[in-house]
Amino acid sequence: MLAERVIYYVKSAIAPACIAVMILSAVSCSHDDYEPSAEAVRTILVYMAADNNLSTYVHDNLDGMRQAMDGDISSGYNLVAFVDRVGAHSALVNITDGRIDTLKVWSQNLQSSSPDVLSMVINTVIESFPAESYGLIFWGHGSGWIPYQVHSRVDPQRLRSAGKTQTIEMLQIQPDTLVPFVDTRASCVDTGNGKYEWMNTSQIAEAIPDSLFDFILFDQCFMSGVEIAYDLRTKANWMIGSAVEILAYGYPYASVMQSLFYGDYRSACRIFYDYYDARSGDERTAAVALINLSEIANVANTFRKVVDNATIDVDNLEFWYSLQRCDRYINHVMFDFLDVAERLEPGAAVIDEFRAALAKCVSYSLNTQWVVNSLELKKCCGMNCYVPIRRYDQDINPFYISSSWNQVTGFLKSRDD
Repeated sequence: MLAERVIYYVKSAIAPACIAVMILSAVSCSHDDYEPSAEAVRTILVYMAADNNLSTYVHDNLDGMRQAMDGDISSGYNLVAFVDRVGAHSALVNITDGRIDTLKVWSQNLQSSSPDVLSMVINTVIESFPAESYGLIFWGHGSGWIPYQVHSRVDPQRLRSAGKTQTIEMLQIQPDTLVPFVDTRASCVDTGNGKYEWMNTSQIAEAIPDSLFDFILFDQCFMSGVEIAYDLRTKANWMIGSAVEILAYGYPYASVMQSLFYGDYRSACRIFYDYYDARSGDERTAAVALINLSEIANVANTFRKVVDNATIDVDNLEFWYSLQRCDRYINHVMFDFLDVAERLEPGAAVIDEFRAALAKCVSYSLNTQWVVNSLELKKCCGMNCYVPIRRYDQDINPFYISSSWNQVTGFLKSRDD
């Protein structure tokens, strides 16, 4: 998402052979000959792509997970984290009752934005921590559906500033409008080689085995997108994410892990929302949705009817109406999904069918009124979507037209002119 203020932190001095200094608790050093554990009720993998300016938040988030496992979680549950952070070799850690044990340290800093690395880590955890069910948490930056190849088109000011050790106090959203930066999580950005690299959502989907996870949670910005949900429709039963930005502090893991282990996903969403809703100022920022992925195909089918019966041309949406934005980019690319469908004006019967399908898919949704006091959420259905207007024909739309979502919905058709 790339809308953070606090810039690039000093590199960590963590020793590559042991990450004991990361957490103030009992931690063992690496041993690669660990035996697979007995089958558990559930294993949750946290994929921490922190080789970027979020690295400084790893300590507190891991410690929150350790606190959750310290008495609140009954036996028979595994919590494993893959940690890729600035200035350290990538590591796999097991978080148990009051402990964080380093299971493996790779001989180099892996590229966490690589789908091959994601696939390898998933397979390693499945083999070492077998369970009746699995959960996956993506931790780090998120960019929604927007492909990394064209992100500079969306927010050129932010990318020009990437990699510089400086504080940028303001972001220009409109020509005469300046809004404050706050620390947010902007999927799987890795800066280990000196430049931004991350996975597109189609690559994430390819790296995840079908029907493996009961839930996938994105502790990343903008990842509750309809295009993302459709890409992941065969990968998990449930998806949890935010249609807007998530503050860099991330989820309150000390209190939310129990709900995730026990499958009470509505409670997990509520805990996240309440945690931020109780704050003030810029930090009173939260949007979260629980998505039933088994219903996303029906949403796609009904949205196809919306598109086919639309009386408003898609290219006029942004300019004729004040669409509900979900991003604070210079060039807006994420909008409230329901607002987009309604603004297409497909007729009462079609839009009612669409609303009913969407209500079954978005099982639960909560949001504050404002995103860092600069973007008002007058509408928030729980999912964002891209709108393929003509001015993106040269850069973003060529990626969008071949996306799995567009192949089904036909939102963007080939242009002859």
